[in-house]
Amino acid sequence: MLASMLRWMALLTFASGSAVATAARSVMLRSHIRGIALVVPLSGLCSVSAAQGNVLVVGPNGFSQIQAAVQAAQDGDTILVRVPPNGGPTYDAVDVAGKALTIAAEPSTRQAKVSSVSVHDLPAGKTVVLSGVNALGGSPAAPSIWLRSNAGSVRLVSCNSRGAPAPFFSVLLATPAMTISSSSGSAAFASCGLVGGLGDRPTTDPRNPGARGLEMQDSIAAAFDSSIMGGQGDSCSFAIGVASLGGDGVFVGHSALPGRLLLSNSSVQGGPGGEAGCFPPLYCVSGNGGTGLRLGSGAAVTLQTTTPVGGPPGPQEAPGCGSTGAVGPAVANQGSLQVRPTPAIALRSPTVAGEGQTIPLTFTGTPGDQVFLLAGAQTMFRELAAGVLLVQPGPTAFPQRGPLGILGTSGTLTLAYPLPRLPAGIGAANLWLQAFATHADGKRTMGSFSVVTMLDSGF
Repeated sequence: MLASMLRWMALLTFASGSAVATAARSVMLRSHIRGIALVVPLSGLCSVSAAQGNVLVVGPNGFSQIQAAVQAAQDGDTILVRVPPNGGPTYDAVDVAGKALTIAAEPSTRQAKVSSVSVHDLPAGKTVVLSGVNALGGSPAAPSIWLRSNAGSVRLVSCNSRGAPAPFFSVLLATPAMTISSSSGSAAFASCGLVGGLGDRPTTDPRNPGARGLEMQDSIAAAFDSSIMGGQGDSCSFAIGVASLGGDGVFVGHSALPGRLLLSNSSVQGGPGGEAGCFPPLYCVSGNGGTGLRLGSGAAVTLQTTTPVGGPPGPQEAPGCGSTGAVGPAVANQGSLQVRPTPAIALRSPTVAGEGQTIPLTFTGTPGDQVFLLAGAQTMFRELAAGVLLVQPGPTAFPQRGPLGILGTSGTLTLAYPLPRLPAGIGAANLWLQAFATHADGKRTMGSFSVVTMLDSGF
């Protein structure tokens, strides 16, 4: 096992004569790239590889439920959810309690539908990856994605989530698309879509606002290249003359643990107000739009290429039926709000690929930016002046550290990236990637991240 790990490390160093090195040189020659900025931490690579091991398949000839695979899995295992062209079934709620796991939909272009996902009580030093998961909000009592009481790291890529609507005639309200709470560790997500639950069902509570898109309390997180919106408020009825508010797009609160969030290159909007119903001769007012971004006392948010927007007022059921509410405020700030002036840099890649394959990496940013790539076997969370570093640093395995290239007038650069082969006996391992840019004025930006789950050729 040790010998095979060392061979994998040698591949990551692009040793002379290897297929990876040949492919890398070919890319550099075709694209006139001066060097590949590949930072691979040698320290810890063996332990990570050893921890990554079995692949448990959900789908044909595998587990019928993701939760059954979670219960059977050990730390470091990968749960591969094979999604057919028709989208497949909606799986039952998934609960990950304290295990370091990767749950990934395959192929990368599809998503695995689940009722809800909960990740909790993850110890420090452990990581959970959710890749290509679509939480549909099947539980009215909890957020569709709930990350709570985690000292470890949770990362989400290419995931969607919609909060549950308020149940019919219940005291329960609509639920957030994602809640991150009471966590001393970190959370980060990229290329995700969050929409709060709809408050459009009659309940015993006359106030029935839409739910929040993202709700954070006593936690630290970063969001990249994502869309976050509050849910729509409840419509008015005979008993209620005014429809309800739309939900907050994002709320960040602080009471005990720090509450900090980076929003980079993302869309943040309050939810639409509730609809104005038409009950001649009775009329009502449509609901006000929700707040785009709300900060509680002691909370801190940094915006980069992100402008929160208040939600629109609710519509009218018919023209001239009632009156229209107001657009929601963009920001309600009782904490600390900072705007980072440097532009963002985005990275997209497949989330699942076979060992030894060549995958496309697409960078999107400002024309003229010099683009770099950080790559490694582990994730971290370090807040720097240039942004949040999410790839574990370590000794450089490839000595050339020049830029991958310069963004042209389109602001986009796509390159072929050769993946290494896995050590013998390892079914899957995660490769962490993060974009980094130097701008024309010399300032720098840590960009979005991606994680590629590399599978043994047997899968």
